[in-house]
Amino acid sequence: MVATTQTGKGETLIAGGRYAVDNPESPRSAELAFLTGEAYRGRGIAGLLLKHLKLLAEAAGLRQFEAEVLAENRPMLSVFKRSGLPMQQSREGNIIHVTLSLEAEAPI
Repeated sequence: MVATTQTGKGETLIAGGRYAVDNPESPRSAELAFLTGEAYRGRGIAGLLLKHLKLLAEAAGLRQFEAEVLAENRPMLSVFKRSGLPMQQSREGNIIHVTLSLEAEAPI
């Protein structure tokens, strides 16, 4: 899923988010990733993309998202925390593994 904006030069891609299912035969979990253009960070775009990806994932029967986040990427960790989804974290060196549960009734 992508976010775009209109500029004088036409439509410009400013952010993207995606999930990839770990096991297509029995989808329960998916890896989650985002990329937001530097000029557009801190505006809630990743959170909005997460909201839409959550709806798509639930419709597909997924139960959780997983992500690997650099420890210094506090803005992305904040997006996950603010999502309202139950979150678990574990750290290995400079990488934080995040698991977001899609099964709980939590607003995003």
